[in-house]
Amino acid sequence: MQSWELRAKDINRQFDRIVAFAEVEKFIDTPVETLLHGMYMRLAFAVAAHLEPEILLFDEVLAVGDVGFNVNAFGRIGEVARMEIRCLF
Repeated sequence: MQSWELRAKDINRQFDRIVAFAEVEKFIDTPVETLLHGMYMRLAFAVAAHLEPEILLFDEVLAVGDVGFNVNAFGRIGEVARMEIRCLF
């Protein structure tokens, strides 16, 4: 099995959690390339943070989110760190 197939299965398994975390429920049928930058970054962070990678890099995602999203993001970062996944800012 290719690694991208495994990731697709992981995303499908976590789909509802990813969408809820990114708060993009009402935009779920919108093509990704038409999302505003902030929404795209929310979705990208949600996907990355729910796939349990070995290393999770953060850059501008926390700069484009609103306060509520940032609180959720830092909460997820804490959960990821407790799973002994390396987090780099």
